[in-house]
Amino acid sequence: MKWFKPGGAESLAEEGGLMKKTRVDNSDKSANLIAPDTKVRGDIQFSGRLYVSGTVMGKITTEEEVSATLFVDEGGNVEGDIRAAHVVIAGRVEGNVFAAERLEVTATGRVRGEVSYKQIGVELGGLVNGKILCLEEDEDQGNVRVFELPGDGDRDT
Repeated sequence: MKWFKPGGAESLAEEGGLMKKTRVDNSDKSANLIAPDTKVRGDIQFSGRLYVSGTVMGKITTEEEVSATLFVDEGGNVEGDIRAAHVVIAGRVEGNVFAAERLEVTATGRVRGEVSYKQIGVELGGLVNGKILCLEEDEDQGNVRVFELPGDGDRDT
C-alpha cells in the first residue's frame, strides 16, 4: 500500500473495533513527504502529518502537546526512534516507537524495538519484535486483561 498518491492518501481508521482504510485529503498544508528514493540523515521534528516513503536515519519527533501523525509507507524505512501522537507503520522501523495516542501496524509493517502506546492495532501479518508497553494500565490487573474463551475449558477436545 502506498499512502501518498495524487488525489489523497490512505490511512487506517478504527470503525467498530476493526481497522478500515480511509482516504486522507493530501491538500492539507501541514502534510510533509519524504519521497521514495530520498534518504534523510539526521533528526526530524514535525507537526501535522509526515509521510515517510523513503529512508530516514535519525529520530523523528513532534512536540508532546502537538497532535501529529507519522505514516511510514510500505517502502519507507526509519532507522531511529519515533515519538508522535499517532504512528502508522506499513514499512520498516528499527528503533523505539512512542505513540502517545495510537500505534497502528499494517500487515506489511515491521517494527524492531521497544513500543509504547495508549492504543494499538496490529493487522494480521504485521510484526512487532521487542518490548511492548501500554501507557495506561488497567485498574484491576495492570496491563493484563484476561479473556475467557467459549467452551468448558477443556482444550484437549
